Amino acid sequence: MLKRIIFDIDGTLLDTNRDFITTYNEFVKNTNLNISANDIHHIIYEYDKLDRKISNNDFVKLINEELNINLSLADLNRFFDIYSHTATLLNGHTASILEDLSNDYELVALSNWYVAQQKERLKTCGILKFFSEVYGYENAGMKPEKEAFDAACGDLDYSEVLIIGNSIRVDIETPSKLGMNVLYFNPSKEDCEYASISSLDELTDRLKSLNKK
Repeated sequence: MLKRIIFDIDGTLLDTNRDFITTYNEFVKNTNLNISANDIHHIIYEYDKLDRKISNNDFVKLINEELNINLSLADLNRFFDIYSHTATLLNGHTASILEDLSNDYELVALSNWYVAQQKERLKTCGILKFFSEVYGYENAGMKPEKEAFDAACGDLDYSEVLIIGNSIRVDIETPSKLGMNVLYFNPSKEDCEYASISSLDELTDRLKSLNKK
């Protein structure tokens, strides 16, 4: 019997690419940095894939070396502050879907990004209240490591937990091997070996079938 649902955030609940462009456009209004949205997006995307986070000072150094610019720590903190307050739901029905689910399941979110920023983004779009906990780099470590999923599972057995995410490598492969229930968020409907949904609107029906097992 399922008791908890773990949601990935970026690319599953939130339109992170759109939010990043919005953040960038706001950020560059008051800077003279000769960089494009794609430039900084690439650096942050690659950084997000690292198996560990580094200090903001080291991150600024990395950006400056990669892009040959002179970004300051204050610039980076301002960028992150804008990003923390920028959040667009991928699905207009997300809030009502989560509200219904929260009546029957405990909902938690699991991300490789910073907890405070992700909580603020979920709050901005009105869905933080449906999650009992938000896990990220500081309190869970990094997906796809087992420790991250163990943290998000809490004291429950793997069989009592479902995870939904948009990356097979990061969100799905490890939990599947552990014996968790998995749903690959697959809007493009690509062929894959895992159970998938192309929209959160399909989730209620999928849960009915999972609970019949």
